[in-house]
Amino acid sequence: MNGEVGLMLHHYNEICILSYDPSSSICMVKDQGKFYQDGIDFFGCCHGLVLLRLVDRDRSHIITLWNPATDEYRNLPHPTYEFEDRNDYIEYGFGYDNRLEDYKVVSIASADEDHIEVQVYTLKSNSWRRVENSNLLYCVDQLINRGTPDMSRLPVDGAIYWIAETETKTSPSKDYEVIIYFNIETEQFDEMPFPDLFDESYDTNLCVLGGSLCLLGFNTDIGSAAVWEWKLNGVKKSWTKLFTIDLQKHFGGLLTDLMPLLSLKNGEILFGFDIETGSQIAVYDPKHDTIRILIDVDEGLKGFYPHHASIYVECEVSLDKGTYLRDIMMENPDEERAHNSNYHFQEGNGEENEEEEVEGTGNAKKKIKQI
Repeated sequence: MNGEVGLMLHHYNEICILSYDPSSSICMVKDQGKFYQDGIDFFGCCHGLVLLRLVDRDRSHIITLWNPATDEYRNLPHPTYEFEDRNDYIEYGFGYDNRLEDYKVVSIASADEDHIEVQVYTLKSNSWRRVENSNLLYCVDQLINRGTPDMSRLPVDGAIYWIAETETKTSPSKDYEVIIYFNIETEQFDEMPFPDLFDESYDTNLCVLGGSLCLLGFNTDIGSAAVWEWKLNGVKKSWTKLFTIDLQKHFGGLLTDLMPLLSLKNGEILFGFDIETGSQIAVYDPKHDTIRILIDVDEGLKGFYPHHASIYVECEVSLDKGTYLRDIMMENPDEERAHNSNYHFQEGNGEENEEEEVEGTGNAKKKIKQI
């Protein structure tokens, strides 16, 4: 991408791909399309591949790996669980095993705390296998009921992290939080204490910045946000504050959500913000406490929120299938697919996209819309 940063946003059955060039501060829409399915769930990206779940109205679903750079995708075989009637309670994680040089997907299925099943898929084998004695002590609804933003689903240091809610042993009516993680190489779960950095009035979420696990805390009522990094200090790791943002100063009382997306080389932070008038992609400069809006979300992108935004890095890895995601996307909901074979994506306003022929190839290429 020549130094460009890829951003992926999704909402219901729609995906939007943006590119951001830090050197020129230009952010533009590359592709935007809708699926025939009724919903899209994002379960992480790693080394250029993205794990998606395409959900139909009857709650049936397909798990697929997708390379946005080549548009190639591969549907994963459906794992068989002991409790098929609880397929809504399935959580996934996605990462890369450096020792085996293979991509892995972990699947967590549970009916309750006493019936938890963990399976692992490897891309080279294209198959699932059960993992016994995984040390997982939390059922799926303790993970997903909390809500998991896309940026918390990125693997960090060979592990995938979640925040889990559970009851205290001394007071079963009171919930407390822990951070659990799945080691991609050993295929074991472990946990670490949830840090006491914010009081109960703050919303908290994990995220990944600069290759480190971070914790975001924000309180829109008092207009405050802060990000802490889990980093090595001397001989052990601890939480270190990276920066704070005065939300009241920059947004008044209009901000409803935010998510840090990327640490830039100059120390600035790429952010997603949601305000009452819509969502924005912006750059925050902690040193000078300034915010520069890159995209003031228009009608074409309305409906995307910071929780549903993630960074990805393009790569040319092949999934060896020869199947392309544009072929299962809507071209125009009001017309037959075969009638419009020369355009692949639909802009959010429902208008047809212009295409241009690449000289000497005979292939159609979508014109990029610059914001």
